[in-house]
Amino acid sequence: MYVSDWVEGWYGNYNGRIFTLHDPDHVAAAPVLHASKLAVEGFDHRSLDELKSLLGHADQRIRLQSQFAMARRGNDAIEHLADVAESGTGLERLHAIWGLGMVARTTDLSSSNERYPMVPVVGLLQDSDREVRGQAAKVLGETGYEPAAEQLVELIFDEEPRVVYHATMAVGRLKHRDGLDAITEMLWVNANDDAMLRHAGVMALTWLDDRAALLELSRDEFPAVRLATLLALRRMGDPAIEVFLEDPDPLIAVEAARAINDLPIDEAMPALVDRMDGFRTSASASELSPSERSILWRGINASLRSGRPENASAVADIALHSGYDSEMRREALSALGDWMDPSVRDRVNGAYRPVDGTPRDEAAWRGVLGRAIPQLVVDGDVELATAAKELAAKESIVLDDEMLLSNLEDVNGSSRDRIASLRHLHRDASRRKQVMDLALNDPDDALHVVALQLLADSDHEAAMEWIGEDLEQESIPRKQGAIAVLGQLDAPEVVTILAELHSQTVTNQLPTALHLDVHEAIAGRSENSMQLLSSLQEDEPFASALRGGDSERGRSLVRYHAAAACLRCHSIEGHGGTSAPDLTDVHERLDRAALLQSIIDPTAVVADGYGDVTAMPEMKDHLTPRQVRDIVEYLAGADSGRE
Repeated sequence: MYVSDWVEGWYGNYNGRIFTLHDPDHVAAAPVLHASKLAVEGFDHRSLDELKSLLGHADQRIRLQSQFAMARRGNDAIEHLADVAESGTGLERLHAIWGLGMVARTTDLSSSNERYPMVPVVGLLQDSDREVRGQAAKVLGETGYEPAAEQLVELIFDEEPRVVYHATMAVGRLKHRDGLDAITEMLWVNANDDAMLRHAGVMALTWLDDRAALLELSRDEFPAVRLATLLALRRMGDPAIEVFLEDPDPLIAVEAARAINDLPIDEAMPALVDRMDGFRTSASASELSPSERSILWRGINASLRSGRPENASAVADIALHSGYDSEMRREALSALGDWMDPSVRDRVNGAYRPVDGTPRDEAAWRGVLGRAIPQLVVDGDVELATAAKELAAKESIVLDDEMLLSNLEDVNGSSRDRIASLRHLHRDASRRKQVMDLALNDPDDALHVVALQLLADSDHEAAMEWIGEDLEQESIPRKQGAIAVLGQLDAPEVVTILAELHSQTVTNQLPTALHLDVHEAIAGRSENSMQLLSSLQEDEPFASALRGGDSERGRSLVRYHAAAACLRCHSIEGHGGTSAPDLTDVHERLDRAALLQSIIDPTAVVADGYGDVTAMPEMKDHLTPRQVRDIVEYLAGADSGRE
């Protein structure tokens, strides 16, 4: 047995090792020594009779080498291989069939010649051994032996599923269109129970390449036949697949939507967009089924990609539809917000699919926003209403200022909703002082920090006064916000304050949760003194990432960060890999210092039961110090509020 070792884990250095494993108790056994001797001596010099006898050897490697050596003899080996295939026993018969298939690919004999290597294989289609029947069908199909087509069609009704699989595939490979009825009958009898038989039917329909027949089958009464037809059209990239979007079977309709959007099949995309009409006009308040959700999700994406004003209106109607769940309505609103500048990534599967650069009608899009946003900001779904307010603030959509002011003043409202109201109201110069005073003096740390950022953009002196007050507060988030804003200000006293804060990090007078914020503020400055301090503490940002992180951001990083790929090896609450320790309750095993060490220096300590070395790379190369701090906060769980 051979085992490969990456040495440096997922992100290797182009070096590796290969280990060989063996059982010392058997290495000197007579059969092992005999097989070794045969392999060392080689096979091409052996007679056909000897090679024929070796097709039944106990060691698979010897059987394969003998099969290949006989195939290299070409036409001279046909009779020997046919004899074993017809009269042999066990595995040697299969090797003989495969050997005949290899000879058929290189022989100069005509397929009509009675010595053609596939002639004896045809007779094996009626063999009592099911594996012989199956492999005979497989080889006949792969070599394209058309004279066997009718017998292969009959074999589609064999009692053994493996034989049916290979016979169906073979009929498809031979493009034998007279076998279409047998293939479709197999599909409806199978009724999607055996996925392998369905796959064989799909491949056969694809290889037959009869578009007219597939379009006829799209109206078949049996769902299993229609699904196989759809999958064949998907493999062919045929836009005719759009007819299945209206299939009465929801599982088939959603499969059509997946094919059109996920491949994609661009010519069928307009049909997926049109499917949105059924959702936007539905008066039902019932919950969307999983299939309907999947279709609607892709319909929203297709509409965004189209960029047409009428499609923007359809997406807006989904966001406004109170009968749909919050997640789907927020997805529609998010797509509407991205309308003028869609991401290069597909919203459904993340594939790189840039949208063409055709100019979009901004005026029409703003008209849609003007119709939808005022209704959404007062929606009973708080998350949706907040997202609508954020979009309104970003795109300067006129809203009811009194309503926004009421939201801002609501101390029981969510931070995100109040921040969205603040950003929108801040644009009105006549209200700016009122709302800024309210937000700056509010006990909500997140709201206060945003207000401080807005203040810093227009009044450095006032911002400095608030920063001084915030640095005296007990709240860590408020202090972190003050330090971040301080680092962005262009005022003479900033350098002095940052230098003092840096000194406090060195002497540990400043809470650990603020150290990273100070380092980042200093690193972002252009003054020579600040650059010097930053260069002297290159490793300190990671070392100080013990406390002060954002648990929610940490959760997102652990689950979704592409480069870190934590769940490739680890698992959390049953999701992820199994080649590294479970992180669900890691806070019960490791303190924050150990958690941080495991991220930035994973080789220092390897968990029991996972070998002497680790495949995990140092996350310093893939994560920023702030991201590491957020992950530590999330994994620390027990004392950070993670449920």
